[in-house]
Amino acid sequence: RRASRLYALGLAAVVTIAIDPSVAGNVGWQLSFAAVLGILLLASPIREWLLARFENRSSPAATRGRQKAGRDHWRRALAEGIAVTVAATLATAPLIAHVFEEVSATSLVANVLALPAVAPAMWLGMVSAALAQVPGIPLAPLNGLDALLLAYVAQVAAWCGRPSWAVLHVHIGVWAMLATYAAMAAGIAVVASLARARRLAAARARAA
Repeated sequence: RRASRLYALGLAAVVTIAIDPSVAGNVGWQLSFAAVLGILLLASPIREWLLARFENRSSPAATRGRQKAGRDHWRRALAEGIAVTVAATLATAPLIAHVFEEVSATSLVANVLALPAVAPAMWLGMVSAALAQVPGIPLAPLNGLDALLLAYVAQVAAWCGRPSWAVLHVHIGVWAMLATYAAMAAGIAVVASLARARRLAAARARAA
């Protein structure tokens, strides 16, 4: 049976609520599921839009062979990282504005700047934790490299959190929050419908 990411997310929500019903009122739980749902629904169209923009800006001379393959790889990685960041930011912004009465004006830039260091830092930490179970293995070089990556992430957070305008103080009620999410859902449905119509038109054109 074809796997469904939305089904898996819904199952995770049901299981966690069944174990502890009070967790549904926890803002961390709400933000986690909102971010993942946003990534599932928004990241793909944002990524494809970015890739189309990158393709339009590429020069014809740089579209051959190994050079093109390398550039395509980095374009796709950059588009993927930005798309996930934008999707999670958009999906959690209304909830953050409602609960904390503030919205970060620089979190998107900060996440994009920190993007190159996040995955390597995570993997180095996991490898270090695994190797630490074996006595006698020197881990100082590995942890030192990981510390540099984490220091960069912390510095990006400091840079982007320093301006007085980095945080916008807002207040929206629960109904305004729900209306914002309803508008997002309607926008997603419209974009999906237009994309489906374009695919059908392209398929009919090929068939003809």
